[in-house]
Amino acid sequence: MAAVANENNKNKAGFVNNNGNINNNNVNNTGVGVSPAFNVNLSSVIFSSVISSESPNHYKLSLLDKDLEISLQSGTSASIKGSTVTIPYSISGSNADAATHVTVLITDKALPTSDYYKSDAKILLYNPLETTESRTVSFDFSNTELNFDKWGTDYHVYILAEDVSNGEATNYASKPVELNKPEHVHDRTYAANDAVITASLCGTLGHTGGNAILMLNAPTGELTYDGTAKAASYTISPEGSDAFENPEIAYTQGGTALTSAPVNAGDCTAAVTLTGIKTAEGEVKSVNASVSYTISKAEKPIKITGTAALRQGGNTLDLSSLVNGTEGNVTYAFSGEANGCSLSGSTLTSGVTTGSVLITVTAAGNDNYQSKSGTITVTITEKEPQTLSFAEAAVTKTWGDAAFINQLSGAQTAVTYSVSEGADVADVATDGTVTIKAAGTARITATAKETADYASARASFTLTVLKKNISGGKLTLSETKFDQDGEQKTVTVVSVTLADGTVLQDTDYTISGELSGRDGRISARSGFEDTQ
Repeated sequence: MAAVANENNKNKAGFVNNNGNINNNNVNNTGVGVSPAFNVNLSSVIFSSVISSESPNHYKLSLLDKDLEISLQSGTSASIKGSTVTIPYSISGSNADAATHVTVLITDKALPTSDYYKSDAKILLYNPLETTESRTVSFDFSNTELNFDKWGTDYHVYILAEDVSNGEATNYASKPVELNKPEHVHDRTYAANDAVITASLCGTLGHTGGNAILMLNAPTGELTYDGTAKAASYTISPEGSDAFENPEIAYTQGGTALTSAPVNAGDCTAAVTLTGIKTAEGEVKSVNASVSYTISKAEKPIKITGTAALRQGGNTLDLSSLVNGTEGNVTYAFSGEANGCSLSGSTLTSGVTTGSVLITVTAAGNDNYQSKSGTITVTITEKEPQTLSFAEAAVTKTWGDAAFINQLSGAQTAVTYSVSEGADVADVATDGTVTIKAAGTARITATAKETADYASARASFTLTVLKKNISGGKLTLSETKFDQDGEQKTVTVVSVTLADGTVLQDTDYTISGELSGRDGRISARSGFEDTQ
């Protein structure tokens, strides 16, 4: 027990008498002050602390209270933002109401779980913080002058629930609970310039500072209306930086806010806005980065048939039948002389003279499409024109396929059919039935006869005949034996049978090379591919 050190009570030592009262007696040796200690259970001593810097120093003890416990709130952990460490705590035990402070204790070594007096750990920080109704306490880590990154290795951080007494009275505390190093939430300031937001890292806790950048990018590629969204994007560098937490891109078009990336043609703006952040001037406000881009109108997706024929003498032609795929308003007008014809809307009426007229077709534009123009040349004839067309402009078959008819329409007079190209590939009958002769390409033409009332007309289609694959066919040879000296005998083909059972005529194949033993190769001459 420390001797009382004031002018009236010098050189005295304290003691406890038989009645349990504390008294003091004079100490005759003025050179030495003797203070006999109480019979203290050392296992209950957590640490001692200086309460006076006078000479000699006065100390007080913080003793373990087994009925006082502290922990982090369930599901929480200590956190740090900038240099401020925040600790959500929970105090329990029968003496919980006696706790007046949550003490932060930092030592250079890890503390044992008991018999703290045996530890040679040095206390680097003793910081009692008053308890709060919110059950959280905070302290400024920068005041410790410790390297934050060394938390848990070069030093250890603990919290205790402590009943801190005034003056020289003993403190009572819970067991120390070690805190894990919290994840550091960097303290940053933000600034925006056009399409860029820069987050500047404040130089705290041993960090030297640094920047993270969000760059907002307009969509790339062909920005023309096609019915799909044209979305902007952003890149964050360095990759993986926590300076920007999943920022969302907002869009406006023509001054109207959109709920998603724009689809329609027009002037667009994409923006990223960060709210409630700190600027370099210390203000808490919003910063905004934006990019502008334009989605162009597409060309009108219409098809105009450029030629037509109309018989003279007051006959009519609906020109809209020659314009496909358009939406909205379409207008028709003469380009040049009308040649005796008249035009009402899309209806052209022929005059009494032959010749031709040129009609300009204009499809009006809209929000997403440009206007488009084209011309139709209409020939005014003495006779009624015929417009022939086959159901398919091109037909593909394989050698061996059955005969077929490609249906013809539009004929008003008798029709004749011919093979205008590739007569070795196909034949055509008078009713238009096409018979395949060999692999290759042919062109089949239909001609409608001219009469007193109708002009002649023609239409054609292309026929492509592919070679037939005879893989899996059977080759029968005339001889399969070998000479005793190992030389192979020359053999001849007796028959060739396809996988589907078709037996080929000898006019349907040729042999390439010499057939020896069991090996041979068939080379196509008409409609066959080579095969083993």
